[in-house]
Amino acid sequence: MLFEVSPALSRRRHCYASTLEAYRAAFDTVAPLLPLFPPTVQDVDPRRGLACAHATPFLSKEAGALPHGPPDCVAELIAHYLVSGASRAPPNVDVDFETVQLASNGEARRVLAQAAADGRTFWAAVHVPAVEHPLWWPAGRGAVGGGRVGSQEGAGRGGRATAVPGFEHMIVGSGAAGIGMHRDRYVGDLAGARPAAEGAKANNERLVSTYLALGRGRKHVVLLPPTAEGARLAQSLGGDGCDEAYGRRESQRAKLPARPSPEVLEAVLAAGGYWFDLEASADATKADDADADASNADAEDKSDGADTKTAVDGIAPAITAVGVNDESRSSSSSAEEEEEEDEFEEVEPLCLFIPAGWWHWLAGDSAWHVAWSGSFFPAPAPGPAGTPQRGVLRGGSGAARGRGGGRRMRGRGRAASAG
Repeated sequence: MLFEVSPALSRRRHCYASTLEAYRAAFDTVAPLLPLFPPTVQDVDPRRGLACAHATPFLSKEAGALPHGPPDCVAELIAHYLVSGASRAPPNVDVDFETVQLASNGEARRVLAQAAADGRTFWAAVHVPAVEHPLWWPAGRGAVGGGRVGSQEGAGRGGRATAVPGFEHMIVGSGAAGIGMHRDRYVGDLAGARPAAEGAKANNERLVSTYLALGRGRKHVVLLPPTAEGARLAQSLGGDGCDEAYGRRESQRAKLPARPSPEVLEAVLAAGGYWFDLEASADATKADDADADASNADAEDKSDGADTKTAVDGIAPAITAVGVNDESRSSSSSAEEEEEEDEFEEVEPLCLFIPAGWWHWLAGDSAWHVAWSGSFFPAPAPGPAGTPQRGVLRGGSGAARGRGGGRRMRGRGRAASAG
């Protein structure tokens, strides 16, 4: 059960329904519940690794890590990940569900700092080449964009997968940020393939498998399988053409319903999909703050009678770390204060594996959320040695200028983030 591996969600278990009967009974009341129908939690043996062709979503406590840890605010994001040499290109940024065109990391720093100071909804996808993937990741260090730094872990008997180059990303956001329903894909010319003619559809488009590890905050998640019914429901929820360029502009503004109608939830589950929350579990201080925020949001729900209100209304902007006394942290010298600081930084991330072809929609439900991700081809890539070459990288868990001159993009539209 998800509650057993997510103390943060367990503290809010009174907010969730894990049966359709309970969800339906509470839906029209003054205190409707949130759906909690997640995939199973799996403990993958890192020596065996995940099979390249694994086709079922799952959750894992083994989530890998960011080289400087998850930033707790925009100021830390800027200091560690948006400085010279950290990334070759500026991140992709949305503010209030609108794309912001950026020419440099300096411009990204100014835009994000202002958005946070103004308390606006935003997300940013930053390329982080040094991200450490989960130990079970099937694309080891020997493959492009590989696994745990300096090791071959994750490329065991489950098979060696080819990582999608340039798909190593950190996705940060504030509020109900999201980019709508989509699938992750690679589009471009691969080794040994004839390039597509100008204006023609790319001759190599491949859906890819992705993991997304959440290290800060909470997200609502919807998953739908790669079936005809899954595609129909994805279009119904995300909007017509949500996975195509023509529907991108409208779909990126869509708001994920935190509490869908019982009929919609039943249809998603009947199709083999999932609807749940994913939350990183922090120390007691942050968890208590999160509980207070959730309680305040629930109280507002009861008074307003709203069935889709998120838990982020009224939360302070994410420009500085909530609950952190910067002065005491910078001047602390005693062993007791250092121990308290170490405890504050302890966070238990949760990781979601999204198989190739699965539709997914993730939307923030906290004042600050941080995730990281990577992708691999579910089968050996074509061409000599199965190595992808230059091309346009398109997918949904992040976006930035990547290796080989490519870009990661959501659906067939612009570069974006899965979360």
